[in-house]
Amino acid sequence: MRLIKNYSLKSCNSNSASTIPNLIKIMKSKFITLFISVALSTQSQNIITNATTIDSLGVIYTAFESSSINNKHVSVKKIKDTAWTYVGQPAVASGKLGPYSLTINAKNLPVLAYQDEENNNKCSVISYNGSTWNSIGKKGFSKGAIKFPAIAIDKTTDNIYVSFVDSLNNNNITVMNYNGKEWQILGQNIFLKTNVNQTSIYYNQAEKCVYTAFLSSTCKNKISVFKFNGLDWIGVDNESLTEENIASVFINSSSNGAPLLFYTQKNKTKILEYKNGKWVKANLKGNKNLHHPSIMRTQRLMRH
Repeated sequence: MRLIKNYSLKSCNSNSASTIPNLIKIMKSKFITLFISVALSTQSQNIITNATTIDSLGVIYTAFESSSINNKHVSVKKIKDTAWTYVGQPAVASGKLGPYSLTINAKNLPVLAYQDEENNNKCSVISYNGSTWNSIGKKGFSKGAIKFPAIAIDKTTDNIYVSFVDSLNNNNITVMNYNGKEWQILGQNIFLKTNVNQTSIYYNQAEKCVYTAFLSSTCKNKISVFKFNGLDWIGVDNESLTEENIASVFINSSSNGAPLLFYTQKNKTKILEYKNGKWVKANLKGNKNLHHPSIMRTQRLMRH
C-alpha cells in the first residue's frame, strides 16, 4: 500500500463551485492504517452515505447517495491527483439510505453492492465495464431485505462474494457468491448469531479462501470470524475474541497473506493478526504493502 498525502480540493461536483474542506483526512498511528473520510455538500445535494476504496494504482473511488427534493440516487466518483470525475453516469442506481460496499475487480474497475430500494431493499451488485454500469446477475437476489452489505473479489478469477444481514434469515449473516450465471449461498448457513449489526468480508489470495467477520448484539457485540474451506464455514479462533461492545470491524490481510482484524472500541482502533492459529496483537511496523480495499466502513455523513 502506498501512503497517500492529504488532498485539498476545491470541488467534487462539476456543477458546483462550492469548496470541500477536509475532503480526505488520513489518520496514521504507529500502525499503517488508512482512514478515508469524505464530506461532501453542494447547494443542490446533501451527501448522505459513502463507501470508499483504492485501486492498485492508488486511485481513490467513492460511492455516495445524494438526496434532493425530487429524488435520491447512488453515484460513484474517482479522484487522481486533484480531479474528481464521475465513474460512468452520475446516477448508477436508486438507493435507500446506505450502507454500500465498494471494491475493485481484477480489471481495476469498481464493483458496488448495495441495498436496492427498487427491489424491496434486497441486495444488488453492479459493476463498471469502462463505459457503463451493469448488473451482476439478477437484481434483488437476496431472500429478503438486507442491511450491512459487504463485497470482496478474488482478483485471480474475478469471482464475487457478498455478505449481508438478511431479514428473512433471522437477521443473521448470509454469504453468497456469483458463479457466472446466478447468485448462490456459499456453504451452509451455519452462523447461529442473530441480530447481526455489521458484516465484513474479504478474499485471501494467499489461502484462496473467503473470510467473514461480523458483530452480533446478542453476543454483546463481540467479533466472530469464519472462513470457508470449500465445503463448510469454520470458526477462526473465536474463543480468543472476548472483547465486548465493539463499534465496528473490518477484516483483510497483510502483504504476507496473514488475516488482519481492524476494529474500534471506545473510539480506539485496534489491529489483530492471525498467527500460528491465534489472534495476536499485530506488529505492522515496516509493512508498506498492507492490503485494504476499504478500511473505512460506510457511514452516515453530516452535512457540512
